[in-house]
Amino acid sequence: MLAHRNSTLYLFSLLVYWAALPTIAVTPSDVDSNNTAKRAQQKSIEYYQTKISQLELQGGAYSNELGQEVLSLGTAYQTINQHELAVKQFERALHLNRVDEGLYSKNQLPILKKLITSLKAQKRWKLVNNWYHYQYWLHTLNYNVDDDKMLKNMMDFANWNLKSYSQGYSDMPIDHLITAYKTLEKLTELISTKYGETHIENIGALHGLMIANYFVAISSETRAIQTGQENQPMIGPSTIGVLKRKSFRVGKEIVNKEIKILTNQPVKDHLRIVNAMLKLADWELMYGKTQSATKDYHIAYQYAKEHDTNNNFRQQLFSKPIALPNFPQLTLNSSEHLPQQSTSTHQQYVHASFNVTPNGRARAIKVLSAKPKSTSSIRAKAVKFLRASRFRPRINNGLLAATEHTKLHIFVD
Repeated sequence: MLAHRNSTLYLFSLLVYWAALPTIAVTPSDVDSNNTAKRAQQKSIEYYQTKISQLELQGGAYSNELGQEVLSLGTAYQTINQHELAVKQFERALHLNRVDEGLYSKNQLPILKKLITSLKAQKRWKLVNNWYHYQYWLHTLNYNVDDDKMLKNMMDFANWNLKSYSQGYSDMPIDHLITAYKTLEKLTELISTKYGETHIENIGALHGLMIANYFVAISSETRAIQTGQENQPMIGPSTIGVLKRKSFRVGKEIVNKEIKILTNQPVKDHLRIVNAMLKLADWELMYGKTQSATKDYHIAYQYAKEHDTNNNFRQQLFSKPIALPNFPQLTLNSSEHLPQQSTSTHQQYVHASFNVTPNGRARAIKVLSAKPKSTSSIRAKAVKFLRASRFRPRINNGLLAATEHTKLHIFVD
């Protein structure tokens, strides 16, 4: 079984990625442009405030035209990061929409999207969660279960729950994990039924389900789970245990579906296919299935050798150890190269050197440096992390090979 490593990684939203921004020199013209933009935005805010006051005088607090102006005012506040003021306007716009069009109007959805964005900026996670549930419920009332808009919303809803679980935004994070798992399970079935089992549209949902399945595998939670929906029964205390016990099999099924989809495309992306094959071998290795993993690593290498005749990606994939899990939507708390922002922040890290065995284990671990230098506890945590970690070993001519003096930065909470 996979080791519990929740504290060592966090989930990127499946649709959003963060990157370190380059340092940009600020010139006088940039300052002038910013000031001009701020003045223009302030004029917009004043315009909408005046317009709203006029409409209220003419038609009262529920004037038919009021909703759009309130929404525009909220958007103007949001643009200049005045999110508290923006939230008040978005909540009023929602109320006006319900009065004008009824409780189930789908025209609430664009307002909800803006409201959630500002609440996220304020880190008001409980309200963010409540509105995500409301948004999901509203979709179920307005769209068929296999409508593209409904499918997209299911993906967004699952992504939010995965992120909430991994970031610890809730007092009961396991509830979010189960919600994400069940939503993605249903979503994969709907997409497969609508588009066919080998349609490329399946890939996104399968990736999400793999992440949820991985989090289940490393979870130490065993208590009973509340569904979070009214009038729904409790999920039994054994549910998470059942999901954990079948996580290895489910993970293999998910990756094999991905491989089948990619190999059945009219134009094959060989790099994606090899990465999927490696994901299967990685999954087996993480569960200690060394013999199966070795076989599948060899298959992936042979496929790459056959289809990457110009060696465009073989060097990248096989020449050095890779920390696992190697899912695009996850980032480990380790990095080969020290990110630029880490040198200028108070983030604690250890720079270590170690050997990687053919079975993907770290050995002969040496701490090269640490930040802060005098803290022995973070050194101990980093060494413990490396000993518990698994790595995809270097693959040389299709065979798993040892690697000496691998270097990695490990970030410690």
